[in-house]
Amino acid sequence: MFFNQTSEDLASEIKYLQALINKVVTHETNDKLAFSIVLVTKDRIRAINKQYRKLDKETDVLSFRLEDSKVNYYQGKRLLGDVFISLDKAKEQAQLLKKPLVKELFFLMVHGFLHLLGYNDEMTKDIKIMNKKQEDILNEYGCTQ
Repeated sequence: MFFNQTSEDLASEIKYLQALINKVVTHETNDKLAFSIVLVTKDRIRAINKQYRKLDKETDVLSFRLEDSKVNYYQGKRLLGDVFISLDKAKEQAQLLKKPLVKELFFLMVHGFLHLLGYNDEMTKDIKIMNKKQEDILNEYGCTQ
């Protein structure tokens, strides 16, 4: 489920991204999943980062898993958690990388989704695994640079 907490009208982009992430979910697991993707401003993601990670800085994406201790279900769906994406940061990165905003948003969505599935990019041995998985997904959906 998508939530746009910015003032930007991104209805068509969100519809497209929702269709893409649904394909990714179906490809990655047979489970019926529930998670949210929330587009926020740079100020909001900074506040979330400070509150929950004690880091007073802006970031592009934050994921909050619900499954660290046990698997939760609601109405037959496995609850994964929430992915927060800074629309401002996504725009900056898209411009810097000279790619469409929708591709950068998809990259951040996939990155956050993989974290919800339990992939980790904070330990050296896990970074390669997560990066490979992410790269494979992006290549499959034509969303590389």
